[in-house]
Amino acid sequence: MRTLARWRFAIVLVLLCLFVFLFAVDGHDWLWPRKAALGPHVSTATTFWWHKVVVGLAILVLTAVFGRWYCSLLCPAGLVQEVFSRLGKRLGLSRVRHRPGTLAGTARPVLMLLFVVGFACIGNLAPLDNMDPIGLFGRLAVATGDAAASAQSGRWEYDALYLLVFAIAAIMLVVTPLFLGRWFCATLCPVSGLFHLFGKPPGKRIIIDREKCVSCGKCGSVCPVGCADPVGKSVDDQRCVLCLECAAACPVDAIAYGRPDSVHRNRRVFLDAAAAAAATAAFVSARSIGPALGLPIRDPLVVPPGSGGDTRHRSRCVTCQACVRACPVGIIRPQGDARRPGLDFSRGYCQYNCTACASSCPAGVFEPIALQDKHRTRIATTHLVLPNCVVITKHQECGACAEVCPTHAVIMKARGPGQPTIPDFDPDYCIGCGACYHVCPAAPRAFSVTGLAVHERSQGVRIVSSGEATPALPPPDAGGLTEFPF
Repeated sequence: MRTLARWRFAIVLVLLCLFVFLFAVDGHDWLWPRKAALGPHVSTATTFWWHKVVVGLAILVLTAVFGRWYCSLLCPAGLVQEVFSRLGKRLGLSRVRHRPGTLAGTARPVLMLLFVVGFACIGNLAPLDNMDPIGLFGRLAVATGDAAASAQSGRWEYDALYLLVFAIAAIMLVVTPLFLGRWFCATLCPVSGLFHLFGKPPGKRIIIDREKCVSCGKCGSVCPVGCADPVGKSVDDQRCVLCLECAAACPVDAIAYGRPDSVHRNRRVFLDAAAAAAATAAFVSARSIGPALGLPIRDPLVVPPGSGGDTRHRSRCVTCQACVRACPVGIIRPQGDARRPGLDFSRGYCQYNCTACASSCPAGVFEPIALQDKHRTRIATTHLVLPNCVVITKHQECGACAEVCPTHAVIMKARGPGQPTIPDFDPDYCIGCGACYHVCPAAPRAFSVTGLAVHERSQGVRIVSSGEATPALPPPDAGGLTEFPF
């Protein structure tokens, strides 16, 4: 068992390095490896029906047969906690001891159920999203990469909310494990509540031979979730994450990983499983409760094309940040109270011929979108604030907005002899790509962009005759990313 435990931890380190790399690397060259790594997870299986059936059922069946292998090997949040839990033990900081299953019993899933339903009914799922293990890991990894890049460039661009959400992820996955091991896994993780359904798994699990056990206490001192009871010579299977540390530490080889001769169930186990079932059902469906009730959305984010608008995006996004890393121009950034990915047009604009974000998502947030459909999808509402335009304020020629607009929603019209041309904006042709906002030299900008709860369809490309406007560029060819034409 010691050899098996060492091999398992070696695999943990390799997988963790893989996850960190896939979250740290930018651009769309790693779309499919990132999507393959994030796809087989419980969090992403809560978003659309066929993924629930295929991925969710596979995870549950394998868990019933082999125990909580998902928490042991596949969950990146769990892997981070295990590494820092071991570090805490080496530094003498760990205070993990056996704890009776108070919160791991009926009270925990009931509290989780109330928590999920309460926030879902008020239409604010930020607290739920901030407890999603994949989202926690994604936000921690992306924010760490951003901090490293900021330190290298000497520019700090992040607000207090960004720091707060990063701090929550760091406390849950880095700081707490130093002292309390995998406390998040055992106490707060909603995915862990799913595995609580099984009670004592019918398949393989950790078994203590009561005849061999001498109650030395070593298993209890090394268990990262405090589920090994050296006095009662038992393991709480509802919290055990199959790290095998107890088996490796046992001096008399009384602990093994295998299938028990019999599985004893009682009324308490049934009640625990029933409460966990309700909590898990709430977790799976909570993201759609607010939209289903028709609750209004305040200040909807500008979300990428293919996501259908902020209502759908809010109900499905697990904030894993995969699309943040996939965006080739870096304009998709964590925003809002839950750090959901939205478009930041101060960094650039949505490329006319790019669908990298849609193809990167492992959670089914995006519907497949063809380029011709993307060219007609309005992702935001744009307004022209003409009094801010430099043509008005400084009486000088500009036209930057018309030059970058891919659909000619903005054109430059002549005002008369000796007068600079002035922007003419037709919102029916606008797709909300943010190009005009990004290039506008005025301060404050002459364009404002706001998100849409439901994406709309534009009229396409505006036909412009030479007699009514100054020459403008044709729409970009569907062969690559567009660049500034000046």
